[in-house]
Amino acid sequence: MFSTKLSVFPKASPLVAAVCALAVVVVAGCSSTPAADKTATWSPNKIYAEAKDEAGSGAYDKAIPLYEKLEGRAAGTPLAQQAQLDKAYAQYKGGEQAQALATLNRFMKLHPASPAMDYALYLTWEFLVSFHARICRSATKMQQKNRLNPSRNWLLVSRTLAMRPIHACA
Repeated sequence: MFSTKLSVFPKASPLVAAVCALAVVVVAGCSSTPAADKTATWSPNKIYAEAKDEAGSGAYDKAIPLYEKLEGRAAGTPLAQQAQLDKAYAQYKGGEQAQALATLNRFMKLHPASPAMDYALYLTWEFLVSFHARICRSATKMQQKNRLNPSRNWLLVSRTLAMRPIHACA
């Protein structure tokens, strides 16, 4: 009776239909709402307390975003300065040494007259000393490993000698 075509594209290939379906899915995915921020109604002091609790329990990966939110919400206050310092410490303890040093450098540039400047300098020194100690330990382990393997030492020495230019004796 009724002969209507349900196809949007009368002579379209299945590939075109698949591309159109994919485009619809992508556009629909972009329109979804982001997850609600649980800290949206929290006061800066509550965010700081929660971040301290997370850091105290060793969950540095959860504490760092809380410190970052606190920096944004309490910008220009001593609490935001403390949050920056605590974030640097959490980054260091979480294994992000380069990020920790970058956070401390940012703190020192933004707050040169801060009463916490001495603590920022202390943390920078502490992080750098531990970094250099780790390098020295790894170098010592390499030396011990090479000392125990004479053939490896000979290989290294022969490579070094082969790389040197030959000078003619006058």
